[in-house]
Amino acid sequence: MKKAYDSWRGQNERCNNKANKAYRYYGAKGIQVTYSSREFVTWWLEAMRNFPTGAKLTVNRRDANLNYSFDNIELVPWAQNVAEANRRTKANSTWVYCVDSKALLGKYSSETEAAVAHGMDLQTVSKHCRRKFTPGRSTGKIAFRYCGDSL
Repeated sequence: MKKAYDSWRGQNERCNNKANKAYRYYGAKGIQVTYSSREFVTWWLEAMRNFPTGAKLTVNRRDANLNYSFDNIELVPWAQNVAEANRRTKANSTWVYCVDSKALLGKYSSETEAAVAHGMDLQTVSKHCRRKFTPGRSTGKIAFRYCGDSL
């Protein structure tokens, strides 16, 4: 029961406490918790029945743009939640830039897209994206790097 209450308390902190480091991703975007701690603990205990004893579980919002509500949450293994959050973050805020020493050659939403656009194999682009940005390094003429919305 403590794990369930701690989860509910964490949700409320992220949504209501401006001093919380994650507030900008939750409360500042209008995300709210729509259930009481008692309702949540009851839901958690019922949902836990679908998992083996001792499983490391966490709450996932099915749609990250909607509130914490019973129709938008599910209990999932912790690793699955982390993988989904990483996928969402990368898809929404990471771009692959292709540049040479003089100009931006393209902005791509994935390493695969960049590789296809420049006729290169994905492994080369992937390896280069993870290195420190240096124009011309590894690919001969162009370089790739991850960035947010601007170079």
